[in-house]
Amino acid sequence: MKNKVILYISIVLTFISSVYWMWQVAYVNGLKMSKNQTDLIELQKKVDIATEKQRDDTLLKNKYGILINEFRALKAKIPSLESFASVQDFIREAAGENNVQIMWQQPFLEDTLPPIKDELVKEKSHIERYTVQVQIRGDFLSIGEFIEALINSEQLINVDKVNINTVFQKRSGQDKLNCDITLYTYIYSEEVKDHT
Repeated sequence: MKNKVILYISIVLTFISSVYWMWQVAYVNGLKMSKNQTDLIELQKKVDIATEKQRDDTLLKNKYGILINEFRALKAKIPSLESFASVQDFIREAAGENNVQIMWQQPFLEDTLPPIKDELVKEKSHIERYTVQVQIRGDFLSIGEFIEALINSEQLINVDKVNINTVFQKRSGQDKLNCDITLYTYIYSEEVKDHT
């Protein structure tokens, strides 16, 4: 009888250990596998995000390269600091060609462009914007043609403000208008400035 009890106990213990082993394999390892699978999915998502960012970075670098080339291409429309006088000469020539008289012309050699060039320090080139104020005298159509000549010039000149005095001034039998114009001219600079 004692052998039977030992046999039954060993069968029950074997059964219980088999059930525990199956539970261990099926449930606990299943949970670990499920957690590992979840971790693997999260890792794949991170890899996908990193790949997308890398592709975006590559696209951004390519776009930046294109923009830098376009920026360098502005040299054709924007003079260097050494040839800034050519812009002033162009304004005087346009006035003569359009029958307007320049009463005075005042360039302000202080860069008025927002401090975006601080971000372009790596590129070592930037654009500076200088204000030029001009007062001219002429008839209405001549003033309009002069402004149109400035806008359509080869060099980049922006007309900012135009103030035409409506008080006619009689000069040698012709009615003339006074006109104050504020222009922005641009200089392509390749010098490195210390922005500290």
